Amino acid sequence: MIIKYRIDKCNRAQIDALPFARQTAHFLVLPNGRKYAIASSPFRYFDTWAEAHEALTVRAANHVAACRRNLELANAFAGNVKGMKEPK
Repeated sequence: MIIKYRIDKCNRAQIDALPFARQTAHFLVLPNGRKYAIASSPFRYFDTWAEAHEALTVRAANHVAACRRNLELANAFAGNVKGMKEPK
């Protein structure tokens, strides 16, 4: 039995531990025979919880940085609008 740790590719702070019977180059196979595609899956799979947690930490940091950049752009736009004067 192989334990893999799964995270969603969306912004969800959740790590699931799933038992798999075996792993091939392209699939993870559950004990009941159901296959999960590794590459085209909406999830990412890791060998350890620490690896999955690190991937989520990096994703969260990137999300925070992107939001800060968007806030800077929004504040610059608001400043430009406030600085506008009516043409004469």
